[in-house]
Amino acid sequence: MRNSIQYCSLVLFCIGICLSVSGQSSPPLLPVPFQQLLTSQSLVGLSNPSQPPNEVVQVRAGMTVPQADMEFVKLYRYGSPVAKVYALIGLTLLNSKYLQAFDTDFSRKDQGLVTCNWNGTAQILDARQAWSQWKTDRQAAKPHTHWD
Repeated sequence: MRNSIQYCSLVLFCIGICLSVSGQSSPPLLPVPFQQLLTSQSLVGLSNPSQPPNEVVQVRAGMTVPQADMEFVKLYRYGSPVAKVYALIGLTLLNSKYLQAFDTDFSRKDQGLVTCNWNGTAQILDARQAWSQWKTDRQAAKPHTHWD
């Protein structure tokens, strides 16, 4: 009798752990370039094309993985505000069909402040302003944000 009570307690304990863990959703494992961008703390630009910063290299490498646009979508969904901007940059460079929806979503919500280093000088901007600046500079083909 005592063994059956202990067994029932153990089973209930295990069920409780399984239920508590199943309720938590964690970001999917992403390929290495995306995993490194996931928690990025600053936006960097391409001021010297011969020595691009790690983040630029990672975005470019991310564009070469199978189903890259879906990986950028995951980066947008699970990443920091900076990672979201990198995801939008990647979707832009891929000319992805997902860009418009995520650009609209990003523009509608407060994303917080991010550190940007477009011209070799760090500045703190609203993430939406940083994204807008990247798009404007890309259209004007300024070298510090023209990554492709």
